[in-house]
Amino acid sequence: WTRALLLCPSPPARRWHRSTLPSRPVVNACTEPRRAKQDAEQMSRVASRLQNPPTLIELDGQSKLRFLIMDAPTNENLQLYLDATNGLDVGQWVRCCETSSYDERRVQALGIFVHNMNFPDGEAPPPALIARWLDLCFSSDCTIAVHCVAGLGRAPLLVAIALMESGMPWEETVDLIRRKRRGAINRVQLKYVQEYKPTRKKASGHACMLM
Repeated sequence: WTRALLLCPSPPARRWHRSTLPSRPVVNACTEPRRAKQDAEQMSRVASRLQNPPTLIELDGQSKLRFLIMDAPTNENLQLYLDATNGLDVGQWVRCCETSSYDERRVQALGIFVHNMNFPDGEAPPPALIARWLDLCFSSDCTIAVHCVAGLGRAPLLVAIALMESGMPWEETVDLIRRKRRGAINRVQLKYVQEYKPTRKKASGHACMLM
């Protein structure tokens, strides 16, 4: 019996080809923060090629709000704006100036919904438009890109309204937007923000992350 075992050749060791190796999930607690950092770095690289880069404002709390404030793209530079949205989960695109200076079908082709919420420059948005805007903000889990012509008046004003509706005091709202979007919210709009009365239930708390 012992001799038989010695004479019997052992089966060849199984060699795994790289493509047939069983996969093992890699668990890394730092994956998500690293991905967020990479997304921010990518947006920064793309935005650096624009004269007036988009501004990302993120609000965490009971109401999760995320906005990308922009000036108006053109057909010539629209791709740069679309590149800047990569990794930011932009699912809604709001135009609040009267006319579009680019082909909106290129935005829609990426699965992003385009909304026309225009109102005259230098004026307060009408109540019906504010209601539409807030319905969109508080029903969407994705980032909302919003732009006017220069990205300094109407678009920041709509974002300010949403932030105040989430419970942020108007002073913090204005300071937050102006620190990240220099020149945003003129004196007329500032007076409107000061006098704005939230119409919806406030969140219990808020925290902001700006990029």
